[in-house]
Amino acid sequence: MKPLFRLLRCGFITTFMLCSMPTLADSPWQGRWDSVWRDGGAEITLEDSGNGVTGYYQPYDGYIQATIDGDTLTGVWTQKNANGNFIFVLAPDQQTFSGRFDNGEWWNGKLVDRQITPRSSHTNTTSPRETLRSFLTLGNKVRSGEANLMDELLSTLQIDYDSGDSYHSYTQRARLLLRIIDQSTLRVFSASDGFDASHFTLPLKLGHSGLTFYLQIDRVGQRWQIFLPDLDILQQQLDDYLKLTDQGEINSQAYLQLRTPRDTMRTFLQQLPQWHSGGSEHVRQTLDLSDIPNNIRQWETPILAESLKQSIDRISYVIWQEIPNNPDSDQPYVYFSHPRGDIVIAPTVDADGQKRWQFTPDTLTTIRQLYDTLEPLPKVQGAVSIDDMAFYFTLRRVIHSVAPILTVNIFLLELWQIIAAIIFILMGFFTALYSGRIITQTLQRLPLTLQNSAGDNDSKFGYPSMLIICGSLWSNGFVLLGIPDYLFTLVRTVSHSLIVAGGIWLALSIVNEVQRILLSKAQTTNTVLDDILVTLVGSLTKLILFITGAIMFAEIFSIPYETMIAGLGIGGLAFAIAARDTIANFFGSAVILADRPFSPGDKISIGNHIGFIESVGLRSTKIRTEDETVVIIPNNMVSQDIISNQTRKERSLVDLHINLANSTAAQAIADASEAITTMLNEQSEVDGKWLFVGAEGFHRSGIILRVRCYLTLTIERDFFIARHQLTMKISQLIEQHGIELEQPAAQ
Repeated sequence: MKPLFRLLRCGFITTFMLCSMPTLADSPWQGRWDSVWRDGGAEITLEDSGNGVTGYYQPYDGYIQATIDGDTLTGVWTQKNANGNFIFVLAPDQQTFSGRFDNGEWWNGKLVDRQITPRSSHTNTTSPRETLRSFLTLGNKVRSGEANLMDELLSTLQIDYDSGDSYHSYTQRARLLLRIIDQSTLRVFSASDGFDASHFTLPLKLGHSGLTFYLQIDRVGQRWQIFLPDLDILQQQLDDYLKLTDQGEINSQAYLQLRTPRDTMRTFLQQLPQWHSGGSEHVRQTLDLSDIPNNIRQWETPILAESLKQSIDRISYVIWQEIPNNPDSDQPYVYFSHPRGDIVIAPTVDADGQKRWQFTPDTLTTIRQLYDTLEPLPKVQGAVSIDDMAFYFTLRRVIHSVAPILTVNIFLLELWQIIAAIIFILMGFFTALYSGRIITQTLQRLPLTLQNSAGDNDSKFGYPSMLIICGSLWSNGFVLLGIPDYLFTLVRTVSHSLIVAGGIWLALSIVNEVQRILLSKAQTTNTVLDDILVTLVGSLTKLILFITGAIMFAEIFSIPYETMIAGLGIGGLAFAIAARDTIANFFGSAVILADRPFSPGDKISIGNHIGFIESVGLRSTKIRTEDETVVIIPNNMVSQDIISNQTRKERSLVDLHINLANSTAAQAIADASEAITTMLNEQSEVDGKWLFVGAEGFHRSGIILRVRCYLTLTIERDFFIARHQLTMKISQLIEQHGIELEQPAAQ
């Protein structure tokens, strides 16, 4: 066992030491970095030797020596006639760093490659044409942020480095020369490729200023280089141009306004790599999407944009200065022409009346077919690679690498798209069916829906849920397939229609179920307020759902809202005329809800109808009369008629008219009246405030004795019993005083 234990211990120690040793692959600073500072930048190549970090940067031909402390790199930079200290701090993702010079200015960078391999040269100075191409290509890249290419840019120019001028002055003159060339439109091909002389001059017309700038390219040894005028000459040339064209200065971001074909092409290609970091909106502005339905633009635009970018990358490397730059022109610019489709930039007018240039609708309509044709061509050298903007391209690339036969076109779709579409349709249907059954079975176990049958839960919740699930799967699934817009529009319309129909159906079922539960609880209360409120809110909610559904369907089928609103207005007017009684009853319910003139169980009289309130609905009120007949009165009539609520009285009136015989003595009437008054005052249910007992007048054969009082009883049965008892006591007192009642006349 001991030899085995020693072997394991040695292996553990060796593994620990190897893991603890710094290696080139594990060093976070190892590799090539693109760095920038306030007025420049450089590509830094760093190598971690284990004892420290060394490196160099271009341009400026500088060197770096530094030490690592955690995520911090501190050291010294050195270049010709300059040096200083710096500090870099690595970001948590180890892809960028933030730093500053010892003078306080910032110096930041991002990782390009972990491998220390020299970047391929972009410079070709074997002829005037290639020198011009290299200068324009490098200049455009430097202005796009690749400041590390400045040395290569300067190598295309005739520069006397022994003149004593600073490196900054050379870069300033190079940028100024490029800005002057920007004001013209040229063709690199016009520069000679096989020129035998030692000089070549290319006249450049600077827009409509009438000025001409002469670009001179000279042979210097075995190379051709562009003559770089002095700073004063270049600045004067640019100032003259700006003065003649009434421009105060040149805005470096003006191209984003899309005022020329060059602006549009430049915006598209420069902003596309920044799609996920703010560039998407600029790219969308370069595309005339007027022929793309609104409901699929969100998904179709990235596919069209990437197809256009991939096509351009296979046509030629784009040099801005070769694209027309005249804002006053209305002539469409044809960048590429092919039997399968053209790439054209044409002027349009936006909603504010401003002219801007965009890739035409025809370009976007045929760009997929054009890309399919150009895809076998390799990309041009120098084309900027971008991450896939749509999952469709990633998926297609994988399928093409595994089974190229699946990318064969069949009826304008590739074979894998047809197969995947069939799978998505079947998967959506069966998944929705299975999910609907699960939902129904779950609802059967819930207390609130337990009383519903399985069929009821299916129709109320299961079927609409199936539509929503099926539509959602189809909608999102077909996005991944990248099918053409004309087919995607159909799929999107069907799937969204299913989602909206199922959503409205499900929402109505939920409203009905909630309304049923609340109404059952409302019927157990003594107020009509909750009954009317539940019915009213439920009806309004359903109306809102129907209107919402109409608006959503209008959006799906691209029906203008103005047309839909006008249709709703005409339809609403026709509905109001046809259903004016129903609407009147609806507002009658609102009046009843506001005034609350009665409650369920109250005894009321409405017109000629007297009875007890049974229920109040959104359309009518039900009254049960004393003979057990149910009378249904429209709420419109209830709100307009006089309502007498007998249940809400505070006292009940007893008003007796007793006809005494003509022979009754006046003193007997007085004594009987006093006795009756005393008896009534002794009764607890009699309100003595309104009590009156006495002779009221004469009738044809005697005197009328009136007994009038209020009982503090409101329940009708109790009132009838109390009135009976009082009547009997009054009758006894009359008899005790020897008073006879009037005898009815003989018939």
